[in-house]
Amino acid sequence: MNGTAIVVGGGIAGLTTAASLLQTGWRVTVVEQAPTFAPVGAGILVQGNALAVLDALDLSGRIRAAGLQLSSMAVADARGRTLSSPGDERAAELWRQTFAIHRADLVDALLSACAVADLQLGARVASVDPDRVTLQDGRILQADLVVGADGIGSVVRGDAARSRYAGYTCWRAVTPNVGGWTEAMELWGRGQRVGIVPLTEGRVYSFWVDDAPEGTDADPLGTTTAELQARFAGFDGPAGVLRDGLPADARIHHADLRELDRVVMRIGAIPLVGDAAHGMTPNLGQGAAQGIEDGMALATCLAEHDAVLPAIDAYEARRLARTRAVWARSRMFGRVGQWRHPLACWIRDGLTRLTPASTMTRQLDALLAPGQQIAERFRALD
Repeated sequence: MNGTAIVVGGGIAGLTTAASLLQTGWRVTVVEQAPTFAPVGAGILVQGNALAVLDALDLSGRIRAAGLQLSSMAVADARGRTLSSPGDERAAELWRQTFAIHRADLVDALLSACAVADLQLGARVASVDPDRVTLQDGRILQADLVVGADGIGSVVRGDAARSRYAGYTCWRAVTPNVGGWTEAMELWGRGQRVGIVPLTEGRVYSFWVDDAPEGTDADPLGTTTAELQARFAGFDGPAGVLRDGLPADARIHHADLRELDRVVMRIGAIPLVGDAAHGMTPNLGQGAAQGIEDGMALATCLAEHDAVLPAIDAYEARRLARTRAVWARSRMFGRVGQWRHPLACWIRDGLTRLTPASTMTRQLDALLAPGQQIAERFRALD
């Protein structure tokens, strides 16, 4: 079936949903509270599951052109000693499907696929029903389908799930690639982690995670380079090189890391996608990827059914277990990565070193395969 749809939220999940619906014959309105699609955020990993969906939308060429292809993701300790890295050709093959890209470039690519959508910018939602959206300025938009894609603080979802602080906070920056890194890595300290992700044009995206009380840095752009360098002074190796090479005027974005307390894929006859459904910690680099999967899976279910409610039932059945598993695994990975007791960290690092490469490859394969299956099912609609 097809008809008219309103997607509430113009982030990555919302735009993927809109693009997927457009390709299956829907007329789509995107309601976004921001006044423009101005560049925001820092870097993002487009892993193989998300890349497969974007390829089905004819966007992978843009992602490949704007991003840097990776072939590994190493984990190291605070001194830079490797704890794990892809150990076989299958793992390297899976990682070569990953592109590191600036978030703004990904949004631009998705916008290009939504050229015929009605983009309502600067529009704040007052209330939502399955067939209409009432805006705060009094306008009422009507449609056959309403989709909630308005992030972890979703108005559409309401209090069906609650956002909670994960216990650690994060600073992000895009700066010159002072170490000449060509592969991604994450370094584990005690209650702290540092991520290094090379980008194109001699840049590197970095993230700096620390156990801290909620609201440690209330101003998202208030952290100076000197403050960040002092906070992460205990790192050597690549993290130390990156830290000491941060420009004095680096633009550092800060945000407390939050997650939903449970996964909710729908509110009655209103399907949810992305962080509105399963806001998760970024520890697997899968938050946006799961929203990308959601958008195409929802469009496929709608195309395969003759009515909205059976399609939403099918969507929930296909996505709930998948997103719940990724949400839980990301939470667990973050908790382990943030351990700070010396003995616990010693055990964690030792077990990571001893994990067979084949086990890690199987886990990576299982993480990425569902997105490829979603893309194949979407292509089969033709």
